[in-house]
Amino acid sequence: MSFAVGAKKFEYSTMSYASAIGLAESMQYLRKIGRASVTKHVLSLTRTLVDAIGNDQNLFPARILTPDDEGSHASIVSFRFKNRDQSTIAAGVVQRNVIVSQRFNGVRFSFHIFNTEQDLLRATQALGELLAK
Repeated sequence: MSFAVGAKKFEYSTMSYASAIGLAESMQYLRKIGRASVTKHVLSLTRTLVDAIGNDQNLFPARILTPDDEGSHASIVSFRFKNRDQSTIAAGVVQRNVIVSQRFNGVRFSFHIFNTEQDLLRATQALGELLAK
């Protein structure tokens, strides 16, 4: 028996049919909602979080890494908190059940259709608790 070279030699089974079915169902769900509605929702969340953190004196000084131009916005918002370890902040927010990631020496929030403004409130509260220390 000859084995494949590279990572392919670790492949041992067939494709994940459950994943393919899940992908098809999620695409159908998103099509039903409509791309424009999804885009409008996530961009609204982006603007809301940028404004909330930018205007909250308890979270200041936070440098917003997301471009100012709303035409360049997406469903991702990143901040850098001055004189703080970004990894520690990201880990602390995650411990408070708000999922973020530490990227490029900043804290990255990523949204989708299932997120709400209530989620953003929880995120800013978690940041406030961490940065008050």
